[in-house]
Amino acid sequence: MMKKTVSLILTICIILTLIISGPYTFAESTEDNITFEMSSEWARAWLLISMENNLVSENSLNNLKEMISREEFCELVMKLYTGLGGKDFPINKMLPFSDTTNIEVIRAYHLGIVEGTGEGVFNPHGHVTREQMAVMLHRLMDSLGIYPITDMQYLDFADESDISEYAKSSIQLLYKVGVINGLGNQLIAPKSHATHEEAIVMSARLFSEFEDFERVVSDELFDLALNRLMPTDKNYMFSPLSIKMALAMAANGANGATLEEILKTLNISDLATFNDLALNLIQTYSENESVKLNIANSIWLNKDHHYEEVSFAESYQNVIEEYYEGYSQVVDNANAVDAINGWVNEKTNGKIPELIDNSEFLAFLANAIYFKGDWAVQFDEMLTADDTFTDRNNTESQMQFMNQTGYFEYFEENGLQMVKLPYKDGKTSMYIALTDDRQIDLTQKVTEMASKRVQLSIPKFEVKFEVELSDMLKEMGIVTAFKEYDADLKGMFTEISENTFISSVVHKTFINVDEFGTEAAAVTGISVGVTSMPTDEPVVFKADRPFTYIIRDDVNNEILFMGEFAFAE
Repeated sequence: MMKKTVSLILTICIILTLIISGPYTFAESTEDNITFEMSSEWARAWLLISMENNLVSENSLNNLKEMISREEFCELVMKLYTGLGGKDFPINKMLPFSDTTNIEVIRAYHLGIVEGTGEGVFNPHGHVTREQMAVMLHRLMDSLGIYPITDMQYLDFADESDISEYAKSSIQLLYKVGVINGLGNQLIAPKSHATHEEAIVMSARLFSEFEDFERVVSDELFDLALNRLMPTDKNYMFSPLSIKMALAMAANGANGATLEEILKTLNISDLATFNDLALNLIQTYSENESVKLNIANSIWLNKDHHYEEVSFAESYQNVIEEYYEGYSQVVDNANAVDAINGWVNEKTNGKIPELIDNSEFLAFLANAIYFKGDWAVQFDEMLTADDTFTDRNNTESQMQFMNQTGYFEYFEENGLQMVKLPYKDGKTSMYIALTDDRQIDLTQKVTEMASKRVQLSIPKFEVKFEVELSDMLKEMGIVTAFKEYDADLKGMFTEISENTFISSVVHKTFINVDEFGTEAAAVTGISVGVTSMPTDEPVVFKADRPFTYIIRDDVNNEILFMGEFAFAE
């Protein structure tokens, strides 16, 4: 419907322009001094859309046929960011680049849309290629939570070999949604420098395609709220993503207040949209070759737990299989524990060997996440040395500390220190923060981080954690789902006479951090029961006291794992 509407509007715009303005004048305003002779015929309607929606600068309009620079394209992209509803955010005073102070470049950098061309260098006057534009626009979409689902197969362009590896997925996506077009004969011309006119048209197409796109509301508030409820007397780690996916699977079988409370607590505005996002994340992570990040889901039905012939509803099972790539299995009292624990052990690579110890459930929903990533810059084992860690009780213990000095993204304010340690894929990172205040939303500080020379010292550590989440989730707002006679989860099953409710939510995690990288795993299980049943002096970042850590997907703004190390183990 959107594409048909846009096509109609474009046709009307062209006709009205010709009738009202005549064959040469592009706009009534002589201030812009824009004429049809300055623009290509194929671009005119898109130029009008850009002007009407404040997506273009006067500089670009006056230089349509000139090559657009990196700095100028950043300005264009940030206008598009605002036009598509992107929120403003504070900028750290520490500048990421030495060769530009352009505020739009800095904003784009903090959003992860652009990168430098070297250590602290942006090259603002360098020209932008078509493939670079595609990558930046793709990153813009990610920053706004725009994840379109396309069913088109991989397109093999005639000049496929000319496309850089890092740009292939972006070009494929933008081509499929109509933002970037070929040049005929299946050519994409990835290395060709783009003009202002081409850049404006691509920006306008993206705006028209996704102006009314329904986004999933940011879920980082859920992560923060759950973190505040975690224990203070032990080390902990949890996976917000694992918990959300397990609860979202439950939501797909819920109705009424049960459904509403789950969605509100998870901050999901539309369940169907979240289902699309879940599938996108599962498939995207499975394709990451530099970092191993696997998400697995399963639903289990215990045929011995109920006297009626109950099975999963076909519609529910289809949603789990299609959007969560979920595995469905019927078990009995005799094999349920071994079957589920075997699945958990396999999906977490042996790091979490078991999740349950009894078969007292009608249905069991499980999510497992396994992560293994090498640091982009690994620590030298020769520099690892014993040092003192002071825990929350002021008890001192000797631990092995990893050490290195180099340039890292860094933030410091009012006693808070935070450093970013990227993994090899460049898309996921660990953030380590020294702070005693759990009320701080650390994710809001990510956009304020800037490159800084840091003398880094952090302990090697391993944490195993287990928690029953029911009380925490009730405190956060999921209440009805746990009420034996009020919950409504009947959408999961074929006709069943008695009521169904969530009887427990178990969450187990594992993490190991060493000189080479991080290995982490998490599993969430939901039981459903039935009623009655060197140039600068480096800043010093030494994590020798309790610290919070986050493993974050920086592209999709998704927190994979979050925890606190407060006691030497």
